[in-house]
Amino acid sequence: MAYLDDEPEFELAFDNTYSTSGTSLTIKGMKNATGQKLKGGDFTFNILDLDGSLVESGHNRMNGLIALGLTFEAVGTYDYIIVEDQTNPKAGWIYDKTEYSLRVVVEDNRYGQLVVSMVYLDDIQIDNITSSNDIEFIAMLTDALVFNNAYTPADGSIELEAFKTAVGRALKDEEFNFI
Repeated sequence: MAYLDDEPEFELAFDNTYSTSGTSLTIKGMKNATGQKLKGGDFTFNILDLDGSLVESGHNRMNGLIALGLTFEAVGTYDYIIVEDQTNPKAGWIYDKTEYSLRVVVEDNRYGQLVVSMVYLDDIQIDNITSSNDIEFIAMLTDALVFNNAYTPADGSIELEAFKTAVGRALKDEEFNFI
């Protein structure tokens, strides 16, 4: 092999780019009510960041199911509080004041996708969230994320007025007593 001194130099450059697509997570729970049936949309539930800012909001369904969605565009650990909105309370209802701590860990799966790898709800830890175990995950949270409200109607009074008539004879004053 022969090489020429005047051979041009080659510089090779490779510009690779890597990006990820976001991911989402649906947090499901239950709303229980005593004293009155749920109609759907009765109550509002909020996911707040640790500064108290609203991240997501949703309502209960008629069967009591609550579904709140979160979307993630970056790797990280995200901390939230889940509460029942009590800013405009409905008359007769006693609201659940429970606050649930939620931590979501989002990782890059190295295939261009972000994935939720771990979720903590208060003391419950759920690892390796994948599509194959989402049903188990949802069932665990539905049992763990529960808000209970009770309805008690307000005391009231009513004043009734009635008239008594007799057929075939005239009534005497205070002849009948009504209780």
